[in-house]
Amino acid sequence: MGDSRRRPQIATRTVVRAVVVMFLSRRGSLHALEQTRPSAFWARWLGQEMPSADSIGRICSRIDVSDVRASVHQAYSRLKRMKALEPPVHGLMQAVVDGHETTAKPTALLVFFLFAMLCLNVFMAFYRRNLKPAARKAVSMLHIAQLIASELYSAIRQGPARAPI
Repeated sequence: MGDSRRRPQIATRTVVRAVVVMFLSRRGSLHALEQTRPSAFWARWLGQEMPSADSIGRICSRIDVSDVRASVHQAYSRLKRMKALEPPVHGLMQAVVDGHETTAKPTALLVFFLFAMLCLNVFMAFYRRNLKPAARKAVSMLHIAQLIASELYSAIRQGPARAPI
């Protein structure tokens, strides 16, 4: 995936990976994701410090939407071919997009929506194909998402203990 920046200081790949974690860990916004910046997880996952919420939003607004669409289409086609996506009984899928700023650029909202669809498909495939039926009966999808989120918070280093006042 590429974007329209001339000399990027932050790689598009870094931003995409951070946004994927935001969706998979069910963070409600970029600001909620930014609260996890002290986590050692980011150094392992991104190979560098996580960019700020403002930088992620700005870079997502410059990402080429056709590249994201192609990635979503490729992932969906592959998952469908592997029979990793099971259609719901009612045949409908639900999606909710919540823009946190009224001044957000339409391109950024579209990019976030497409990333959300990509993450949903990958998560559904993981849940269906990688978990044994007994494990699927024992835990919900919400529980699995919470485990992913807990990985972020468990890796945050605790600051120095404060003396009681």
